[in-house]
Amino acid sequence: MSIANNPILRASMGWSWLLVAIAGGSKFISVSAFPLNATSHVQIYIPTHLHKDTPNGIPHTMSNFGQHPQYGSLVLPVYFYFQLCETPVDTSKGYPPRRKDAANGSMRWEPPFILMTPRGDCSFTTKARHAQMAGASAIVIADTTCLCSDQNCVQNNTWRDPGTCEEHPPAMADDGSGGDVTIPGFLLHKDDAVPIKEAIVDKGQSALMSLRWHKPQNDSVHFGTWIDILDDHSKLLLHDTIGPVANALGERGYFYPHYMLHNGTRTNCGGESSGGTGNETQGLCYNMCTNNGRYCYPTHRNNGTAVVLEILRRSCIWKHHGQTKGDIGRKWWDYVSYFDTNCQTYTDDKCIHEAYNNAGIKKEEIDNCFTDTGDPTGDDPNSLLDAALRAQIEYGVTIAPTLWVNHRILKDPAASPGSFLQSICDLNAPESEFKVCRQCLHDQDPMEC
Repeated sequence: MSIANNPILRASMGWSWLLVAIAGGSKFISVSAFPLNATSHVQIYIPTHLHKDTPNGIPHTMSNFGQHPQYGSLVLPVYFYFQLCETPVDTSKGYPPRRKDAANGSMRWEPPFILMTPRGDCSFTTKARHAQMAGASAIVIADTTCLCSDQNCVQNNTWRDPGTCEEHPPAMADDGSGGDVTIPGFLLHKDDAVPIKEAIVDKGQSALMSLRWHKPQNDSVHFGTWIDILDDHSKLLLHDTIGPVANALGERGYFYPHYMLHNGTRTNCGGESSGGTGNETQGLCYNMCTNNGRYCYPTHRNNGTAVVLEILRRSCIWKHHGQTKGDIGRKWWDYVSYFDTNCQTYTDDKCIHEAYNNAGIKKEEIDNCFTDTGDPTGDDPNSLLDAALRAQIEYGVTIAPTLWVNHRILKDPAASPGSFLQSICDLNAPESEFKVCRQCLHDQDPMEC
């Protein structure tokens, strides 16, 4: 039996390609190749029924911290451990169960191994650091929230956050402390992660996972920014750098806006778990918050409540008019551009109405979004603002503006359009450069090309 047809030999190979000599030269024969437009590839070989028999393998997100090689692979056993936000990590616990040692109880994890853990409770970077300290060669996060596009997951998955969903998979971003993390990290979508968790934890089965990398030949790029809505640097980055590049890339670029908020329950502004009374909320957080103090924007020069409402308004506009095939989210860009240029305050209803009209947005549509996601004047959570707060914690973002490309944070958030475009082009293999990269970086201004 050939290697390509032998699943045991295929699984034991730590490389993606087999080098053979042909007619005095060398050629590469694909053994288990993955798509050229992918940076990384995740696959399960044991248990065999979880193997994804597709070129794409298991859908995932790659961390922007740790050391991801441009090329390479590893194939290792997987342990599952729940309390990875806590230290020290107890390597005698976790799953699957191991043989008992007469003197020490359960056998400790035998390196090298991949450590798998659920999403939540602390940042991705913290989990990766603790996994590294425990001897893991890589960390895999099991997402606990379904993608809204995966209705099978939303309707049938009951493990953690049942019935809830998010529009986009989270970026595994550095929380600013990831300089000491060297192991690579991946996040698996919930619908794919749960069967692996069930096999290891519920059934006590062993698992063997493959992680592989190569420089992609991308035909698209994902990028975004964290915005402090009142910060001039955030506005300049959005309008002078990101906007022109998003327009130049067109439908080959996918942009994601994120907003900085304060969780009012952490400072007793109100909301569930704050422990404060209505009078205390009025005294501590007057004019700063919505939803009974849950979501706040601390400011003395502006109406903080109005700022939070503007963040929700822009989130609703993106929800209804964000990027789709053939459209870079033009109505969102038009609204934000008009507002930031013409509206002096966040309480100017007349200017907000003009911004709607300029962008071709129906006010009723956004008003309904306010109510449907959680009335900001009431005492219930708002799903869009909750997602913004959760993302800040999980991605570890504390400073705005923060700019990322393909889930990698750029160190210079004040990049010019040309340097930003150069960063995008550098992430792709030379043979897959976008047309704007080939034609516009060397001799011309990329925004005029």
